[in-house]
Amino acid sequence: MTTMVTFIGIAALIYILWSESAQHQEISKGKNIGERQLELMSAYTRSEKALHYADQATNTALEDAREELAKNGGYTKNADAKTSSPCGTYEGFALWQNKNHECYPDTGTTKKNYIATAEKLIRSHYSSYKDATIPPEYTYKIEEHLITGTAQGTITIKNAEPDKEIGQDYYTYTATHNFRHKINSDLEIYRELAEKAKEIIKACKGEPILESCSAKFNGKTETLTINTACEKAADKNTIKICAEKNGITYRFALKAETPNLGACEATSYIGEFKTTSYYTPRQDEFPECTETEPGKIWTEPSCQDFVKETTIQGSSMLTDGRILRNTGKLIEDPEGKYTRGITATGTNPTAKKTAAADPARIKPGSTIYLTFEENNQNNGIYTAEDTRATNENRIEIYRGEGKQSLTPALPETAKAYLLKC
Repeated sequence: MTTMVTFIGIAALIYILWSESAQHQEISKGKNIGERQLELMSAYTRSEKALHYADQATNTALEDAREELAKNGGYTKNADAKTSSPCGTYEGFALWQNKNHECYPDTGTTKKNYIATAEKLIRSHYSSYKDATIPPEYTYKIEEHLITGTAQGTITIKNAEPDKEIGQDYYTYTATHNFRHKINSDLEIYRELAEKAKEIIKACKGEPILESCSAKFNGKTETLTINTACEKAADKNTIKICAEKNGITYRFALKAETPNLGACEATSYIGEFKTTSYYTPRQDEFPECTETEPGKIWTEPSCQDFVKETTIQGSSMLTDGRILRNTGKLIEDPEGKYTRGITATGTNPTAKKTAAADPARIKPGSTIYLTFEENNQNNGIYTAEDTRATNENRIEIYRGEGKQSLTPALPETAKAYLLKC
């Protein structure tokens, strides 16, 4: 009896299981037991994988964005390798100043450009992910050293094949990816760099070769390492600057307003020189010296101040207009072309044109450009016609006739550039 009951019970259990299985097959439309659950678990796994990829992609993009932003001088760069700087792009460098046009990036600009650069990189990363569609749209916000992104769409995972009998997907799994990332660089650095760039432009205003003038700004400050010629620029009035801070290199370019050199071109920087003036003394400025015979002037006691000044200056002008050398003899000038004296190269000296220098430093006859200081009236093109200042780091400038020509005094130093005319 017990055996019969047991047999009947087993048979009943088998029937119940077969019945449940048949019902499940009917519900599942041909799916095996547990297959739906496995698909759901697969969708969950795929979504987690997509979220992990999004995490890694945004982290990489945000780190790369700060370096790309630094490389582009705080601006974005398009497919033509041109930056968004309103001043333009010079040989791959964003121009922060283009002559008188200033385009220094402020904090708001750099934040906007950082987000734009990061967004571009995030889109590129997401487009290469094939297992799911990750929406690249975020609402970005930067506060201090943090950037947050709030997703504007969801990652959607659907079952691999639609259920043909139901006529639609059996399930859809969605996930949202938001992020919060620390910016490992200070976007305020662009303001610091802008101040340094303005300092360079101010110091070098009026210089024909910007690279030579700006070299004094190279080196380390408390926070930066600066190289004003990290790449050679084709234009002499343009410099490419690289500044490094905390392992990141910031690049930008400056194009300066250069002086009018006419048909000449600055070819090289000679150096900085001490300056002195010389002139043509006039006998009528020494009223006690009334002697007009050159041979007697040299020995006349009342003319010794005039003689001394003639000796120092190299020549002088007598009351009748003749030119007296510092040897006590008149210049032989049958054509009357030497009205102020005679230089070492045989020319008549001209104010604001004739310069005297050591021939070992500046070849006689060379055309040079001298800058004394910003907007100084003596800045300009000179010719090394004289060789008075030998063996000295000094340039002498011919100022004209009479002591009044020495006013106002020259600045103590001048920078000299060799010109090709």
